[in-house]
Amino acid sequence: KPSEVKVSLKGDPNEISQITNNDISAILNLDYYSEPGRYDVPIQVELSQFAMSIEPLEVSVIPAVIPLRIAKRVYAQVPVLAEITGEPAEGYQVTNIQVSPKTIQVMGAEPIVKNLSSIMIESVDISDKKETFTQQSKIYKDNKLVKYENISEVDVTVKIEPILESKQITNKSISILGLNSGFEVQLEPANIDFYISGPKLTLNSYGSDDYRISVDCSNLTEVGEYELPVNVILPSGIVLDSISSKNVKLVITEQPEETDIFNEADFLEDRGN
Repeated sequence: KPSEVKVSLKGDPNEISQITNNDISAILNLDYYSEPGRYDVPIQVELSQFAMSIEPLEVSVIPAVIPLRIAKRVYAQVPVLAEITGEPAEGYQVTNIQVSPKTIQVMGAEPIVKNLSSIMIESVDISDKKETFTQQSKIYKDNKLVKYENISEVDVTVKIEPILESKQITNKSISILGLNSGFEVQLEPANIDFYISGPKLTLNSYGSDDYRISVDCSNLTEVGEYELPVNVILPSGIVLDSISSKNVKLVITEQPEETDIFNEADFLEDRGN
């Protein structure tokens, strides 16, 4: 279908020469077509007050009519699609994007509205972001055949959180705390394996020596066999996911008394003196 028409003017050349394109409008008036269908719609020409003041003036337009297919006018709620650019800071990730409002009402010809799957908005830059933020983004109303709800911006909330990772610590020895100085202890098991999790950056900043595994023996006053819970002490922000043994078995015995070893040569030497 033509987007432009040719309008011819006939009258006094001196007066007509003063008429510009801004004095002439070609219009398709669809107010009289209430039902969907195919129609030959006449072109209506509107003149400015200056052009209408020129007499005599004959106006003709080519083409005189435009064949149109008029579709049913429908309304629809179309989802708003957010687009992000850039990457968050190292160790962080986008976990959710919310747009408010989530949809915008549009009105237009049924075939066009049905094909409108989403409405684009101004992109959101997340470069080097470390925390959740909200910004207003402009709506792109780029389909001129559709009438949009009277909203120019939407709120976009981007949720940014630390990347979480898991890590296994193996063969970690158990520290004995509070054991009576006169006792000895044997552990079963003597070493522990466990899994921990936390923010990627936090996990990478610690080593195996920063995780402490211990058994509190301060309440053991007699020799014998016991079963005690394992205590796990982790840096802030790191959590214990699982452990190979929550309890350990202990065998408490008395330390052997120290005895002097008799040396006959020394004894004879002492007597000789």
